[in-house]
Amino acid sequence: MILRLPAYPEYKDSGVEWLRESPAHWDVRRLKYLVTINPARDGQTVDPETLTTFLPMEKVGTRGEYDCTIQKKYSDVKQGFTYFAKGDLIVAKITPCFENGKGALLDKLSTPFGFGSTEFIVLRTKRNIDPKFVYYVTRSPIFRIRGSDAMSGSAGQQRVPVSFVENFPCFVPPIEEQAAIVRFLDALDRRVNRLLRIKRRLIVLLIEQKQAVIHRAVTKGLNPDALMKPSGIDWLGEIPAHWTVQRNNSLFFERIERGDAGLPILIVSLRSGITVSEETTDGRPRRLIEDRSGYRKATKGDIAYNTMRMWQGALGVSPVDGLVSPAYVIAAPRAGTSAQFFAYLYRTAIYKSEINRVSTGIVSDRNRLYWDDFKNLPSPVPPPAEQRHIVATLENEHTIIDKTIARAQTEIELIREYRTRLIADVVTGKLDVRDAILPDSFPDSEESAQIPLDEADELDEMDGDAGEDDAPTDEEEDF
Repeated sequence: MILRLPAYPEYKDSGVEWLRESPAHWDVRRLKYLVTINPARDGQTVDPETLTTFLPMEKVGTRGEYDCTIQKKYSDVKQGFTYFAKGDLIVAKITPCFENGKGALLDKLSTPFGFGSTEFIVLRTKRNIDPKFVYYVTRSPIFRIRGSDAMSGSAGQQRVPVSFVENFPCFVPPIEEQAAIVRFLDALDRRVNRLLRIKRRLIVLLIEQKQAVIHRAVTKGLNPDALMKPSGIDWLGEIPAHWTVQRNNSLFFERIERGDAGLPILIVSLRSGITVSEETTDGRPRRLIEDRSGYRKATKGDIAYNTMRMWQGALGVSPVDGLVSPAYVIAAPRAGTSAQFFAYLYRTAIYKSEINRVSTGIVSDRNRLYWDDFKNLPSPVPPPAEQRHIVATLENEHTIIDKTIARAQTEIELIREYRTRLIADVVTGKLDVRDAILPDSFPDSEESAQIPLDEADELDEMDGDAGEDDAPTDEEEDF
């Protein structure tokens, strides 16, 4: 989706060095002259029992989406929270929410006014200013970059000062042109959101295909014509007649060895399995571990799992000799056992369900799977050569699927970057959309301009392995 848009016929010096030129008929004004910042409540009396919308930070997304279903009594929120009214614009001021683009135009509130996090700045537009136009200004990269540069405060608690918002220079077209820009960008958003949904559905289908291939291979084998027999395990059903069912204790033994302090630290995540801690993939710094005396050795080819997250699939095969936290269990394969085959098995939905059933804990999301419970779980066991063949086949198929997923994810990022760049060019007057024709083939009733909050960021959570989030396990930060 590439749009060919013209520049304006005539420009003038904007008077702002980093904005350079503006269309000749546009004004340049500081934002405080276009909006009222953090407006006060009117003096009307409100019944203390009145229900009002409540917006905590987590209910506001990064692309204008928000969840306004939470309501609280006026008496419970009138003090200590940020006031806003229907039609106002909110912008997160704290890092990293500001840089990530958290903010929204509150045009769909279920109540006339509401309250939210104190980390919001509220903007209420003045006469002849379209609130949706200002919303798009706050979504532009220049607003976010300049705001990030203006932040102050301690690390992790930095905030954009109100003075930055007040004094931010904004290009101001005539009100009719603001409306034309909003119509264009709204239509663009609908188009982009539809494209993102198509790509998302493709990724979901590919992940489901990958999971189905794994499940079939590790529970039924690769030969669809193989003679089957009852496994004797309710949740497993039939298995190939030449397979056996054995308890994990017959396949693995628990490795409890002190390791050399010079060995690398290994970590487990739901997405990546086991990786060397120094090899970060997301730019997050790893804390160096000074005292490694309590750490245990995992040998290359061992399975290590996080006792608290095994029910979610937090396990992997160690790629090297390394050290793991005492919170991990190390399952060393016995002769004839392919650790990778069983790693695939243990991450299937049916096996994770069994793991969760036998895990113990005070709260369900912190259920722990200890060795004594793991060793007694039954597993389907093909002959050693077949285990290796299944692993090789899965890895070949995964390569193809993963490349397709990666290509779709790259396309998603390019589409998002294109939208961001186009918004910036339109609100700063680099492109003229007054006469632009953007076919709007999917009306609001079919394709909302706003991605629902629970969908908006799920692409960041997706992965080719399991489609689950890549949040580090609780112990990762201690490695």
